[in-house]
Amino acid sequence: MSMTAKYTSVDLERLQRRTIASLRWMQIPGQAAVSGVVAVVALLASDLVGSDSLAGVGNAAATFGAAMMAVPLASMMRRRGRRPALVTAFTIGSVGAALAAFGGQIESLGVFIVGMLIFGSGQAGALQSRYAAADLASPDAKASAISSVVWVGTLGAAFGPLLTPWEKDFAEFLNLSSLVGPFVAASLFFAMSALVAWIRLRPDPLVISGGLSTS
Repeated sequence: MSMTAKYTSVDLERLQRRTIASLRWMQIPGQAAVSGVVAVVALLASDLVGSDSLAGVGNAAATFGAAMMAVPLASMMRRRGRRPALVTAFTIGSVGAALAAFGGQIESLGVFIVGMLIFGSGQAGALQSRYAAADLASPDAKASAISSVVWVGTLGAAFGPLLTPWEKDFAEFLNLSSLVGPFVAASLFFAMSALVAWIRLRPDPLVISGGLSTS
């Protein structure tokens, strides 16, 4: 039996507003992490390889990592809810960004690629979190609920590259390679998204809507 029956229409409207606000706060740092890394990943890969021949390897690894994480993440949501799955995805992405930064700093292409594969988990979390907006929405409002979260995410996508010069300067201040700065920032941004999901997605919208798998 769906837990929705335990809540009044006013309760559900309040929960939906809270969920939408939480998802928006997740999307901004999450998308900033992705777009900020995209702005410099090819440059760092070129430096590690010593040529432009494999400049796209970092982006390819992140995309592949996001694709590999998509199905397990969706399965985890069906079994346990949005909150634990998104916290896991963003936390893993944070670790991946930090590992990619470490690989860039020690000039290890292998460590960098592994980091970018793991980074893809955060990208998958940012993409799949949007669908949580539809869990408590009425049938005719599901599309608009999702689009409202997607639209706010574009703010993060725009801010990410704009922050790159400051992130590079901060990395140099820490005596790190300037190009690893956006990866360090991405690790922090994904951690922020994980923290928002952990604190704010209570009660879990998919649990309340009765969307968990019983099999």
